[in-house]
Amino acid sequence: MEMARIYAQHASAGEYHLETWFIDGQWEWKVIAIKHKLPEFTGTASSLDSAKQAAMACIGLMKAEWTNVGPAMDVPG
Repeated sequence: MEMARIYAQHASAGEYHLETWFIDGQWEWKVIAIKHKLPEFTGTASSLDSAKQAAMACIGLMKAEWTNVGPAMDVPG
């Protein structure tokens, strides 16, 4: 099986902080309300791009400046 080297990513969008990470064979995403420091929306996706799109869609965002978090990890390609 081929492995891909990727990074978990996060972004800030006004009152929200968006996060994605790979765990247990899938991508998880979270949208946190900065004011309350609590997750407003969470979910899973099959790819990093899908996770980012789902997180952004929850708050009506079309685009965000995503940055890498931590060291690269190997995931199934």
